[in-house]
Amino acid sequence: MLVLRNTPDESSSVVHWLMAGCPQRAILPDGRPENGIAFDPALIPVTVPGHLPNGRGPRKLRDCQLLAALLSGACLTGNARQSSEPIDSPTCGQHEYERVRRLLQSPLVNTADEPVDQLAVDMINRANIFLKLKDNAEFIYAYPSLCGYDDPIDRQRGSRTRQELVTRREIADLGNVRCRLIQQVVEFLRSAQDGHNAFRRMGLVRQSPSERGFKGSETRALTVMLRPWSPKQVRGNFDALRKTGLIDGDRESGNAPWQYRLPEALSTTLSPFRSLPPAIELFGAHDTSFGTLRPCICSSVRWRGFVA
Repeated sequence: MLVLRNTPDESSSVVHWLMAGCPQRAILPDGRPENGIAFDPALIPVTVPGHLPNGRGPRKLRDCQLLAALLSGACLTGNARQSSEPIDSPTCGQHEYERVRRLLQSPLVNTADEPVDQLAVDMINRANIFLKLKDNAEFIYAYPSLCGYDDPIDRQRGSRTRQELVTRREIADLGNVRCRLIQQVVEFLRSAQDGHNAFRRMGLVRQSPSERGFKGSETRALTVMLRPWSPKQVRGNFDALRKTGLIDGDRESGNAPWQYRLPEALSTTLSPFRSLPPAIELFGAHDTSFGTLRPCICSSVRWRGFVA
């Protein structure tokens, strides 16, 4: 992935170029355009750090600048499609904001410094479901070897006293959707009371069937819906999570397998834009005391990102 960051002069040049009608062979001029993007007053709260209550909007200046740049780009491209004539001070409003908000809240978009990806989230969730099953008396009885209860006396005890750990090997096996382990886990979930909800949290590559369809499907048809991963991906992701302190991992000795103590959940929803209010809320109850922004706001903002 490439991270592209504009300078203020480059951003202004792009604005000038787009407002001039986007000639195919034009050279972007130096300097700032005289005209700029006018923002609807309702957009001021989301472009000022920490202005919205309860952390609804971005709190860092950099994130506000990025949001302003994307809003300006959405405004310019929208006007450029409607007319080939030069644009005189286009106004960014509700339609442009909602387009940008949906883009920033898409699971396909993360900021460049996002420490967690979706694959790591799926690994943690699937491993936690497996750990819960290892403490389930019915699962222990059905699959004692998977739970470490090969001894009949251990099987009668039915639970462990220490906090569960998961090994790197077990996590790798959980990513092999054709192995016996994952098939037995899914087979058990089909008949479990909350099995459908647990299956939906295991990391799917396609839409989950309904609860009735889940219970009536064959195990093999369900396992192919799960996202696979390789031992190399487990090693890379879990080493990165351990180094950042998001999970605990250690070895009992130098040659012993890695064992991890996992958090109950891991999330990628660390984006500063995850709580942006919908357009109808922002534009339906904004404070008009701010007045109207000057049209030259686009050239006074240090943009970080493309306008389009």
